[in-house]
Amino acid sequence: MSLPPASLDPIDSQRLQLVANAVPALLAYLDEGVRYVWANGAYQRWFGRSPESIRGRHAREIVGEAAWAAVQHHVARALAGEEVSYEGRIDFGPAHTRDVTASYVPDHDASGRVRGFVSLVTDISDRQNAERALRESERMLAESQTAAHMGSWEARLNEDGPPDALRWSEGMYRIFGQPAGSAIDYGVFISSVHPDDRALIRNTSRAGVGRGGRFEKEYRIVRPDGAVRVLHSWITVERDAADRAMRLRGTCQDITERKLAETEIRLAREHLQVVVDTTPALIARYDRDLRIVWANKNYAGRFGRRPEEIVGKTLPEIVGPGAFAFLEPATARVLAGEAIDVEMEVPYLALGLRWMHFVVSPTFDSAGAADGCVAVITDNTHLRKLEIERARALAELREADRRKDEFLAMLSHELRNPMAPILTAVEILRLAPADAETSASARAVIERQVMHMKRLLDDLLDVSRVSQGKIALRREVLDLGTVLQQAVEVSQPLMTEKGQRLSMMSASTSILVDADPARLVQVFGNLLNNAAKYSEPGGAIEVSMATEDREAVVRVRDQGVGMTPDLIERAFELFAQDARSLDRAQGGIGIGLTMVRNLVTLHGGSVQAFSDGPGLGCEIVVRLPRHG
Repeated sequence: MSLPPASLDPIDSQRLQLVANAVPALLAYLDEGVRYVWANGAYQRWFGRSPESIRGRHAREIVGEAAWAAVQHHVARALAGEEVSYEGRIDFGPAHTRDVTASYVPDHDASGRVRGFVSLVTDISDRQNAERALRESERMLAESQTAAHMGSWEARLNEDGPPDALRWSEGMYRIFGQPAGSAIDYGVFISSVHPDDRALIRNTSRAGVGRGGRFEKEYRIVRPDGAVRVLHSWITVERDAADRAMRLRGTCQDITERKLAETEIRLAREHLQVVVDTTPALIARYDRDLRIVWANKNYAGRFGRRPEEIVGKTLPEIVGPGAFAFLEPATARVLAGEAIDVEMEVPYLALGLRWMHFVVSPTFDSAGAADGCVAVITDNTHLRKLEIERARALAELREADRRKDEFLAMLSHELRNPMAPILTAVEILRLAPADAETSASARAVIERQVMHMKRLLDDLLDVSRVSQGKIALRREVLDLGTVLQQAVEVSQPLMTEKGQRLSMMSASTSILVDADPARLVQVFGNLLNNAAKYSEPGGAIEVSMATEDREAVVRVRDQGVGMTPDLIERAFELFAQDARSLDRAQGGIGIGLTMVRNLVTLHGGSVQAFSDGPGLGCEIVVRLPRHG
């Protein structure tokens, strides 16, 4: 290379300098001592020094020690006669590092000796930065596609055949299980698609290309190792100036794990739905406005609807305003963020009064505010009724046990009473066996007391036999009035002893019944005896007989001690005793009315007790079927 001749026209020299200054690179000529002979204006822009100020200075002074250390071996090669080109990152000073490409061209004199060289240094920092950014972007894309199980591809379309020039990213090779960088064409792709999905692929692609723009498809592939994977592709169609589809670009994601998770979630939801629909509890989810978001079958069915029919309806609409008035304070607590577990009686519009157990938990939004609730409700009405019934039965059992104790005390009293006169009479017989009158009196006492005990025991046996159904009625058609007369004869001695008055009102005609005469005499004799026992001396006893429809009705009324309302309800139960002292048993043990009820029931009739209260007397009404 030779320098421009010294005789160059000044105008041409100026033009040459203008051209050199316009070059966006460092352009200079350095002598064999590496001193600047000439330089363009780029040095002003790079180092802030004019070309004139650096002329004659060594390159180390201009570019700096660090840069000189990086380039001096390249300079030495140029001064040795070699054309040198290289790229590098060179530090030209603080905050002045540049990526450059440099060329050194030696200049030989006529004898071939190197007398200098031309230096051309171009700043390629922007290009290198762009390339580094591109490489980083590609790296990040590859990493993100790997993490997301994604890959990218493109294919050129043919008018009369399948796509060709198919190109895959590393992610696509990984998804399809193919060796990285191996040859890929449409045949490799379509053969990897699951046989059952190939027609879908072709049809979807044909339709998408026809529409243009962007389309999606989901399909399965079979990897070389036999594993089946599910893929989702997003595809963009590129068209040329004539609006012909020319290229496909796509992104593909392996969604197998997501599909499996979705299937597991769906199955879990189905199983949960089965559980909540078969549980007897009423389960529902409400939003903050107490609208039904979701409900199980039992909840909806309780109100005569299907779950989908009540979604969106408010709680007051479902349960009715009356029931909601009871529930509103509890719902306010829940929507304030409190979980509740309460039982209350609720007056539902459609269901009536029900005892309901509520377990309700609030739900919260992302900000932590209550946005609704989930309720699990159990209808405990039946349990409550059972509890009430159990309490009632327990109270009745305790009352029966109390009455039994009273009865046993009464029975002991009644059985013990005859023993004293019997023992006295036995002692008299022992002391005066020869006195006929005394002996006769003593034997009479013993006979009376033994007969009294016999009646007590007979009553007990009769009650037992009737209760167990061991008595066979000897029925015959008879006049009810005749039976009543026989019963009066049985009870007359007691009434005469107490000076009581008996009045009978008979029917105008005979009343016929189909009954056992002995048992009816026993029934009405017991009623008359009771009337006499519990009436004061000189009291009045009334007996009336009439017909009502197909029944014969007998009423026995006294003016005695009467009954309390509680005693009226259980007057015919075994062991039933009024609140009276043991010495008021009047020779009985309180089982007569029980036997009356059982015998009347055996005859197909009924018996009832009536009283206006203690001291106001009592009326017993017996109803029997009339004959014919």
